[in-house]
Amino acid sequence: MSEMTIEEIISVDMKNYPSGHHTIEDAINKTNSYIIEGKEIYRHGNTFFVTHEIDDGIEYHSVNAEKGLDLVRNVNSFLQELHEQGYKFAVTYYDNPKILKLVEMFVFPQETVRIDDGQFRTYKTIARL
Repeated sequence: MSEMTIEEIISVDMKNYPSGHHTIEDAINKTNSYIIEGKEIYRHGNTFFVTHEIDDGIEYHSVNAEKGLDLVRNVNSFLQELHEQGYKFAVTYYDNPKILKLVEMFVFPQETVRIDDGQFRTYKTIARL
């Protein structure tokens, strides 16, 4: 897949994982607000990761326009980058149970728990870097 713009990635992600609460314009504005707030955004392929530091780790949310195995490759590349920067763990929250099978392909040890903590927070996965 050729490299997409951030706007195109957001558009594909929203079509694949509709929340029903946001327009594409809202999501683009929210991404821009993350940058203004100082959140770091990493990009690997057609996936970008909005992050913020917590203790000696990172909490992240991925916005993705890739298919399963390409997403895994991008996440693994992102986790490797965090490891090289000295972070000890990376945590993410999500609802889609299909992601559970992809998480098993992370190159770093990980643990996933079901937390049922509201929208986009059914599962919590921590990768130990």
